[in-house]
Amino acid sequence: FLEPSCAAVMRDELRQLFPHDLNAQRLSRQTFLLSEFLEQKAPGFQPQAPGQKVLVQAHCHHRAVMTVSSEEALLRRLGVEYEILDSGCCGMAGSFGFERRHYGVSMKCAERVLLPTVRKASPETLIVADGFSCREQIRQGTGRAALHLAQLLEMAKG
Repeated sequence: FLEPSCAAVMRDELRQLFPHDLNAQRLSRQTFLLSEFLEQKAPGFQPQAPGQKVLVQAHCHHRAVMTVSSEEALLRRLGVEYEILDSGCCGMAGSFGFERRHYGVSMKCAERVLLPTVRKASPETLIVADGFSCREQIRQGTGRAALHLAQLLEMAKG
């Protein structure tokens, strides 16, 4: 399983870089996000809901190359009340937001929707962001710790 930006590279850019390479094509087809793997390969997987509301930040590469439909299906299977933010990029974009010259742009992106929504969320609301840079932007911008979807599933197993 890969972090969303890595999965996007394997699915999209690898095939473009090596359009006639059978190994690249095969690797691209064998790349899964955790939610996709559970949706496609473990249809009987039924975790117990943790009971909290869940706020989800989808990684921008994830949205651009793939869909969030498998995450939504898994969240529905969990039975949690969830909201997938329509926030676009968190602004961190890998190391972009760490660079002094990009910091202002990074924060403007984050302050558009993501950070204000996280700040307004109740302390009981779980924040889920599969992208490392998204989790870091949330931590630095709000002081809240966002979970990876795998961590939410760990909580759900009881």
